[in-house]
Amino acid sequence: MPATPILSIIVPVYNSSEKLNRCFESLAAQSLKEIEVILIDDCSSDTRTREILTEWAAKDERFRTVFKEVNEGQGTARNLGVAMARGEHLCFVDADDWVTADMCEKLLGAAQASNADLVYAQLTFIQNGKASPCLRSIFRVAQKLNQATENVEKLPELLFCHNYPVAKLYKKSLITENGVSFTGVRMSEDVAFSAELFILADRIAAIETSVYYYELSNPGSTNTIQTRRKFEYFQSLDELEAMLRKYEVWEKYEKAFCHYVQNSGCGFHYKHTPQPMKKEFYTRLRERIVKMPKEMLNRQGKRILRLSAAAFQRHELLKRLRKALFSFSIKKNRKYLRLFGVRLIGDARR
Repeated sequence: MPATPILSIIVPVYNSSEKLNRCFESLAAQSLKEIEVILIDDCSSDTRTREILTEWAAKDERFRTVFKEVNEGQGTARNLGVAMARGEHLCFVDADDWVTADMCEKLLGAAQASNADLVYAQLTFIQNGKASPCLRSIFRVAQKLNQATENVEKLPELLFCHNYPVAKLYKKSLITENGVSFTGVRMSEDVAFSAELFILADRIAAIETSVYYYELSNPGSTNTIQTRRKFEYFQSLDELEAMLRKYEVWEKYEKAFCHYVQNSGCGFHYKHTPQPMKKEFYTRLRERIVKMPKEMLNRQGKRILRLSAAAFQRHELLKRLRKALFSFSIKKNRKYLRLFGVRLIGDARR
């Protein structure tokens, strides 16, 4: 076994054989060499996945493998990885994603420079082979951070805008000494985990450059979850609210929480809900939003209260159609005009 690593990278794996080598090669190529990569196979059903993990453990001593006998989801696999980790710092990477060669070096450098408990970075979404930088408003918050040393009380946007475990670095002690773990929920299992660590961290640092490539499944594709598990999203919201109440910060963050539910519910999660389940998903989301105080409704929430499931679906269809036929932008670095899908002025992707 190699010397004690500075940083442990935890990768949950389940039936991703066609993408594993791309992910593992990006980890093996890290400019920071004092790492370990913990591969947790969550009882994959395809033989090739297990073979690839065994091959990597044999050719790179920094790679460690565990083969679980029961499939319990990414959260449980990550918890096992945390328990096994020997590094002072942790990163999580998903098996179908990949990272830049300097990800670990940049994250660790930012942590050491500011003695941060948690560092978060920019990431890039990949869909249909096209790259799209994550342009969430949270990275405007990084300007307030000045790339270092603030906590979430001054930046409540962090709780709900950067609520995934990847593209981050954590001090292991922040997780283990506070007993933080992923829950058994399989959909959005990382939301409460990420928010809780943001609350607990005394110092947070930010990196505005992209270090992580996050591959999105296409809505309606065979990779999109096609089971009742999609509705675990609502259970994850209950867990997030319970966590905020546990730390007695619910009143402080209730409005931000409500906006998160409205935006994520009728945005990403509705979009990635299989068509046969959209009506039920929308109905359950609407039932939740109806209970919110009126002063905490945003434009999305008001639209949901106004429209039936069928009307909202027509609205989303027309919005996509308008975007496909005609779109323009005058935002900084994204000036363009398209008509009937043809770019007339500028470029939508830079």
